[in-house]
Amino acid sequence: MLIEFTNNIYKCYTYVEVNMKYIDDFINYLKVVKKDSNYTLVNYKEDLMELYDFNIDLVNIDEVVSREYLEYLYSRGLSRNTISRKLSSIRSFY
Repeated sequence: MLIEFTNNIYKCYTYVEVNMKYIDDFINYLKVVKKDSNYTLVNYKEDLMELYDFNIDLVNIDEVVSREYLEYLYSRGLSRNTISRKLSSIRSFY
């Protein structure tokens, strides 16, 4: 749980809300600061949401979860290019 204090108001976020906030903030950063294309924004968000669906806690991903996720991607029969893009999205996020 995350607690934020803004304008004299406390707001508590659940883990789901925290993860979604991180993803949305990252996508907004890519859009505003890096000026990435809409295609990139859509794919990065999809890639991060897929990781989130695989492992609810995006904040505390360790080497074991990373390897399990990589094995999961290969087990789905995805091409090397697709897996590389997904990993690139994740690296950029962290």
